[in-house]
Amino acid sequence: MRAFSTMILSLGAEGRVPAAIETGLAVLVQLGESIPTCATPTNIKQEVELTMQMLQPYTHDGLLKLRVMDDVNKREVMRILNVISCYLYFGGNELFPLAVCLMVKLSLSHGVCKESAFGFALYGFILNGRFGNLDCGYRYGKVAVSLVEKFQAKDFLCRVHCMVFSWINAWIEPIQSLLEPIKHSFDVGMLTGDTELAMFSISQYLILSLVSGGELGRLMDEMSVYYGQMLDYKQHLVHILGAPYRQAVLNLVGKSVDPIKLVGAEMNEDTLLRNMEVGRANLRSVCCSLRMWLEYLFGEYELAAETARSCQEVEQIHVGKFSVLCNHVFFSGLAAIAMARKEGRDKWNSCISSNMEQMKRWALSSPWNFQHKLELMNAEYAFLDGDVVSATNMYKSAVDTAAKHRFVHEQAVALERAGIFHLEQGNPANASALFKRACTCYSKWGASSKTKHVQATYL
Repeated sequence: MRAFSTMILSLGAEGRVPAAIETGLAVLVQLGESIPTCATPTNIKQEVELTMQMLQPYTHDGLLKLRVMDDVNKREVMRILNVISCYLYFGGNELFPLAVCLMVKLSLSHGVCKESAFGFALYGFILNGRFGNLDCGYRYGKVAVSLVEKFQAKDFLCRVHCMVFSWINAWIEPIQSLLEPIKHSFDVGMLTGDTELAMFSISQYLILSLVSGGELGRLMDEMSVYYGQMLDYKQHLVHILGAPYRQAVLNLVGKSVDPIKLVGAEMNEDTLLRNMEVGRANLRSVCCSLRMWLEYLFGEYELAAETARSCQEVEQIHVGKFSVLCNHVFFSGLAAIAMARKEGRDKWNSCISSNMEQMKRWALSSPWNFQHKLELMNAEYAFLDGDVVSATNMYKSAVDTAAKHRFVHEQAVALERAGIFHLEQGNPANASALFKRACTCYSKWGASSKTKHVQATYL
């Protein structure tokens, strides 16, 4: 059976995800377990709720005190489920939550093992994303980390910590505090031979560094090293999925012809998507979301708003993923407000309302990561309403909170938008001072092309 696990991993690393999934599902049947071949929203919801009911009697400590799984066949089932669950997710396969629920239920009925830790981590992620239950997701993420400690399962630390810190705790804890634990999970993964998840971990570290305002020059150097390692270890899928982020960084530091197009040394968006066999929807939605972000940053608000409208699948494909979803909701909302000022509210009201409500919910769970974003959206909305006093105060709050929480790139955006606001209020001196401060922040971030854009447009 171990040979099957190795073969499944090999198929996945080569990008042959459907074959890896098919092989894994076939092995599960041989071991006496199976996942329904047809997943619908109804039976997914039923399985997640049934699993939650089974979990209800257990406290954190109660789950840790469950007997150790000793059934050899069930242990092998857990191994196979651990391997294929990642491929089910990245392949956009709706069987993913059913596989995760099976891992948790087997742990409750047959005892826990080190593989249970990843099952609880994935279950927490599902509760976070699909069901918006951030508190329960956070709880089971903690259970996952504790199970790794219980079994001293260093070989599972990488995958569990990556999942918990990247996709669960990011909705609760300051994002900057999670970067080093995620990077550490890469180091441990490489030492223990969990190469595939190690490369995914370092990819998450790099992506979260970008969206949290990490210095772009240093980030570009780190990307060159780590994504190069992915090729050395034949981890082609995660390398390809990282191409849009690498190109976005090059655009921001001025190493591309057009800063709003994902075309350059790392990729050509059209060519890359045409050649992508597995994960095309995932890659397309990431490209779309990053392009929208760049379009907004470089003042192409109409393009940004239309790009956001054309890739509404982002919120379905990347449900629960801080690295994509947070940025997308924030900047698509800002783009919609900008367009409402230009065209009137009718076409944009729905997007503005839903995105601002979502940001309010997130800010309640993690003021550190989201409060400054909500304040900027509120400032822009007050600007749209013509409420000069509220807009002035909220722009200042957004700038101050972003600075306090160390989001220098979004501090820069807030300063730039405040400058535009004051310029339109007939206060060129105030506007000029704000634009200069924005340039200082963009420069500190390392976004030389954006610094030049503000200087050329407003100074």
